[in-house]
Amino acid sequence: MNEAAMQSTLAGAWYSDNPARLKRELDDCLQTARPEARDNLFAVILPHAGYAYSGPCAAWGAKAIAGVPGLRRVVVLGFSHRLHLPGTASVPSREQVYRSPLGETPLDTEALAALLEHPRFADVPATRRGENSVEMQLPLLQAALENRDWSLVPVTLGQLDDKARDDVAAALLPLMDEQTVLAASSDFTHYGPNFGYVPFRRDIADNLRRLDGGAIERILAGDAEGFAAYCEETGATICGQDPIGVLLRMLPAGFTASELAYDTSGRVTGDFDHSVSYASLAFCRPAPA
Repeated sequence: MNEAAMQSTLAGAWYSDNPARLKRELDDCLQTARPEARDNLFAVILPHAGYAYSGPCAAWGAKAIAGVPGLRRVVVLGFSHRLHLPGTASVPSREQVYRSPLGETPLDTEALAALLEHPRFADVPATRRGENSVEMQLPLLQAALENRDWSLVPVTLGQLDDKARDDVAAALLPLMDEQTVLAASSDFTHYGPNFGYVPFRRDIADNLRRLDGGAIERILAGDAEGFAAYCEETGATICGQDPIGVLLRMLPAGFTASELAYDTSGRVTGDFDHSVSYASLAFCRPAPA
């Protein structure tokens, strides 16, 4: 067992610490996801709530990643919900593997070392303790990529302005060869008094779909400025605006994009008084000429 490990810190709380039970839950999510094969997949956006809520939606993006035949590396781009890290992206500098109840996945230590040469990047170990935006993607990817030879580049963003988003995108782009997929972590609208956001009180499910749809439309168009403006105008409580903003700056010319899945916790629980929205979105490189 490798001692230089990035340890799961949410097992037993956000998801089961029993390997068989966790594998069964994730396999159930993955079996319901049937995305079209995308050999030229560049990136996905995935939600990061508990698997009972967003797992089936996230599985569409994870399954799309698993459909890339030559996949060797996944860059998981999350953000810090709790730590104040203005203008900074955190990556591990000492760990060599990620360890969860499902086993170990190697970190791409060369890629991480290269990122740490960039002034925007630093190793802030506290970002790897209790941060669900990155960690909730990892057992899901382990299950989707079972028996595959792949490595992980986990990145946790702080709070970024436009210049910092530009810089982080430029630093990540050299990693994005045809054997690499980026997974940007974000939930969508957080609705209800618990989240301080109640822009409507009637037809909540339909209104949430329209509100999220406006953001998704701009994201699928690759419109970073339009997405930021939409969030500002509507107050949309989309938590992963930084990962999405970085991704949109990285998209290759001629990309195509599509929505794979959409859901809400309100639909899952039957309670729309408080609801979080989820979407899996896919972005592809242009097909070879």
